[in-house]
Amino acid sequence: RAEAARYYVKEGGIGDGQGSWNAASGNLKAILDSVGPGDEIWVTKGTYRPHPDSPDESFVLKEGVKLYGGFAGGETDLSQRNRVANVTILTGDLAGDDEDRDENGVTVSADRIVGTNSKTVVKSIGCTAAAILDGFSICGGSRDNGHGSGMRNENSSPTVTRCSFLGNRAGVYGGGMYNKNGSPAVNDCIFSGNGANRGGGMYNKNSSPTLTGCTFSKNGAGHFGGGLYSVNSSLTVNQCAFSGNGTGINGGGMYNK
Repeated sequence: RAEAARYYVKEGGIGDGQGSWNAASGNLKAILDSVGPGDEIWVTKGTYRPHPDSPDESFVLKEGVKLYGGFAGGETDLSQRNRVANVTILTGDLAGDDEDRDENGVTVSADRIVGTNSKTVVKSIGCTAAAILDGFSICGGSRDNGHGSGMRNENSSPTVTRCSFLGNRAGVYGGGMYNKNGSPAVNDCIFSGNGANRGGGMYNKNSSPTLTGCTFSKNGAGHFGGGLYSVNSSLTVNQCAFSGNGTGINGGGMYNK
């Protein structure tokens, strides 16, 4: 294939995403589905949905593709972005009807989800650390009878950095993030307001994730592991904070089995 390229996405963009911000596309999913290893996607502040109305669609990470949020539009170097000022939202709130969203439109608590939302907002399958998700708020995923509503990683070890997982709800495991058979690197991320039966913030099965500088707050689980639940896993937790997480039985902050 041709050499690696950079693609641009902005809310309301009508271009093909190639060459410059002036050609930015408004369809993040279409761009993500079309790119290949080595490519980068730069995304401006705004709100992006996997599909206008289908709950079964997700943003699917691809091997070797770097997905960056937090741009104002116009930047020419990655160091110029300000992800705090330019909140870039990947949401499962398809109809925009979740209650009590924050000033940016983020669903901040799983119990405020309304109507039909995306079952899983972001997913990855079979990726290595070369697949990068950096600088996004992932919210409003809702799956009544399954696992992993904010992000679901299966046989996959992506690099997830400076992301916030907020207000995602899974009926079984992993409201914010679900990891199975992988070793993702999760850096400087926030897990807050997520809920599940087990592992409200994160659920790990047969996995060895490395968590560095992450915060788990106000997540809840019906049974075990309000903030974090791990089974048959070997995780590394560095400089992380757990506060205000709750559970119906054991392990408000963390439960390891």
